[in-house]
Amino acid sequence: MNKLDGIQITIPHNLTLWSVKTIERKTARGNEYGFIEGADGKVMWNDDGTLLTKERAEEIVQEHNRWLEAQKTVTLRALECERNIAICKAQREEHERILESIMLRHEESVRLLVTLKTEQERLQDELLNLEGKEHGY
Repeated sequence: MNKLDGIQITIPHNLTLWSVKTIERKTARGNEYGFIEGADGKVMWNDDGTLLTKERAEEIVQEHNRWLEAQKTVTLRALECERNIAICKAQREEHERILESIMLRHEESVRLLVTLKTEQERLQDELLNLEGKEHGY
């Protein structure tokens, strides 16, 4: 449980990661305000000095998330690592397939460009020969 300094409120821990969110519009006094996402109930913060501040909310969120992580067993943490490794491996393989496809398209484009330039030079030479015959060269 987290007790807020100077405020008679307790935020019970739960099994959800928390984060500090900011609401887009400002208070009537022009200050930011928001809430702790993931906490049970409505835990609001603002920087008017009347409620929990954003800075303190961020501290509470970090404290809760560290507490939540500490509740996990080594086995659960290992499973999460294995899952993350599998996800990263799949993403890497997909990116490698995409890169290979891009490299093949690039090589094909370079070969085509060389062919087209060679043909362009041949046609220019042929045109010069035809112009030269026309003028008696």
